[in-house]
This record gives sequence, C-alpha cells and structure tokens, in this order.
Amino acid sequence: NISYDEESRAIRSNYPKGANLIIASADADARAVKQMGWYDIGYETLMDNPYYSFEKDVTGKASFDSVLLPTNNDPEATVKATRINTGVDVTTATALKLESKIKGVEETGYYYLSREENPSQRSFGEFETDAKLFYIGYDKDSNVTNLVIRDGSYIKKNGEYIINIGEKATVSAVVDGKTIRLDSFKKDTDAEKKDIESAEVLTSSKIIASSSSS
Repeated sequence: NISYDEESRAIRSNYPKGANLIIASADADARAVKQMGWYDIGYETLMDNPYYSFEKDVTGKASFDSVLLPTNNDPEATVKATRINTGVDVTTATALKLESKIKGVEETGYYYLSREENPSQRSFGEFETDAKLFYIGYDKDSNVTNLVIRDGSYIKKNGEYIINIGEKATVSAVVDGKTIRLDSFKKDTDAEKKDIESAEVLTSSKIIASSSSS
C-alpha cells in the first residue's frame, strides 16, 4: 500500500479506505529507500508493513526538505517540490516551490524558512522578505488563496508588495474572492501578543496589512 514516484520524488500511501498521504522531497541528492517494518494487529500478531525513508550522504550538517500533503481520498492527487536557490546553504535558509493538484484543483505554493536566529533580509527567485517564515498559495489563475508570514514585516514579488505590515509580526490570511479572513498578532517590547488593527485586500492577488500599537 505504498509506492514511490522517482520523477516527482514522491512517496504515497494507497490505502483503499482513504486517509492517504503524499510525501515529496525537494532534495535532488536524497534517495528513497524501501524497507520492511512490522505492524502489530493485536494478539501478538505481526503483519509486514513496508515503508520508505529519504536518505543522503553528507559531511557535517544535513537538511531534508519535504512536503506532506493529505490526498483528500483522491487517487490521482499529485504534488511536486522544487528547491529555489536562496544564495546561502540550506542549513541557513531554504525556499521551495510546491505544485499540487487534488480533485482537479491546482495550487502553486511558495515556502520560505530562515534558520537564522535573527533572519536576514533576503531575495530569492521572484521574492524578497525579512521574515522568519512564509507560505503563499496561488490558484491556477495566479490569485492569492492563502498566506502565512511569521516574524516578518513584508513580502515582495517581482518588486511589488504582496504584504506590507510596517513592523515584524505574524499574520495568516485566507482569501476567498473579495473576502479576507485574517488572524494576526505582533509583539511589543514585553513579547506579548497584540492584534493588528486593520487589513485591506487591494486586488485578488495582493494583500496589504497595516498595523498600529494598542
């Protein structure tokens, strides 16, 4: 009930009753290794249970970048993870392009993570940010569908703001047509959570959020 697609570097479970998952690796130097484990079905009875793991040969620090995607019971669901060059080692910062299709719905996502204690401002691919982490999802028409930024004040794409908060904060947003659902907080000097007071959707593909102290 498990398979591996070498082209997309994706491991997937194939249980007939659903609850399936795809795990796709962005590491071109990682290899998928199939091994045999066992599952205890009760009464001291063991059943063979094959599984895959990603492995690589490195000297020093190792980093594995993978995406886990529930398939929503779609046997044709797909996901592919592609690394974006950040200009630094992946143990410092990593960025991925994630392309998925579930039940006919296509989404392209961009994920970024700085592993620095104090994240640097960084440009990579089409993006620029000062965030610790962000994720942006786009539909097939290139409209923003969801966004998360952690400990950051802005994200730019091709030189234009996708989100501009004005100070470092954490924001999550889901965009549905002309409606935006926003959850957010920022930190004051005592590291307490405080609400961001206003947000506005300027277009279907941009989110601009502004904040002020409370």
